Amino acid sequence: SLVGSEMCIRDRVKVAVIDSGVDFGNDVELKGFIDLVPGYEECLPYYTDITGHGSAVAGIIAAEKNGKCITGINTNVELYSARVLDENNSAPTRRVIEAIYWAIDHNVNIINMSFGMKEDSQALHNAIKDAYNAGILLIAAAGNTSQVEYPAAYEEVVAVGAVDSDGIVCDNSAKGDEIELVAPGEKIASTGGYEGILISSGTSMAAPHVTGLASLLWQKDMSMSSEFIRSLLKASANNYGDTKSYGYGLIDCKYADKIYASFKEKYSKNGTASNVEQYNNCLLYTSDA
Repeated sequence: SLVGSEMCIRDRVKVAVIDSGVDFGNDVELKGFIDLVPGYEECLPYYTDITGHGSAVAGIIAAEKNGKCITGINTNVELYSARVLDENNSAPTRRVIEAIYWAIDHNVNIINMSFGMKEDSQALHNAIKDAYNAGILLIAAAGNTSQVEYPAAYEEVVAVGAVDSDGIVCDNSAKGDEIELVAPGEKIASTGGYEGILISSGTSMAAPHVTGLASLLWQKDMSMSSEFIRSLLKASANNYGDTKSYGYGLIDCKYADKIYASFKEKYSKNGTASNVEQYNNCLLYTSDA
């Protein structure tokens, strides 16, 4: 594990968490925030996360290393919170769309979306495309139902499934051709209310693990594109299961760091999937991991 930003720290990656809000000062430092839930627009973000969902997501990514609760995967990120989910962890699509454009306007590098819906929305997809075209890496929970939910199901988005402590895909983790990566998502400890610890499960907790790793890799060279980071995540994943359940496999922090330089050297901007396949084929003959 590379929890606590053990990789070389250079620039700070800007991460937007679109969720139920993030309680400011509760072990997580916010660079910017917006509350899009009606009736809360003027509230300060100290205790706006009623369900604790967004704070737990943010904690996995970036909780401070201060001896309290947990330490996030990358304490060096600039974290932005867009609250769209209400006290029932639900939101209309238009609210999510507004949050995406808010994140674009703030020039974030990564958007984490630990929520989903079963029905496609052209308006949401348009917003996702605009974020993708702006160079943002989009990471979303695949869902805890039988099908991969939107926005994770869009090709512009990294769809993340969940595995248990043994690395086995969770029974309720969505499965399908859209699955790209899997990450820990069972009984995950993270930031809770009043400096406590919240234990949560599901693909919602798996997605921020990918976001945290992506931010660690990206800060090594901020001139690299989101597609480079996405390709590196796939190339470094531990592939040991069927693609509909595991996608390219389980994220591997240390291995991603180990192959970073060689993968960067081989990387071509003319496509991504082919490079991942070629690199993995090369590893069959040269791997010493």
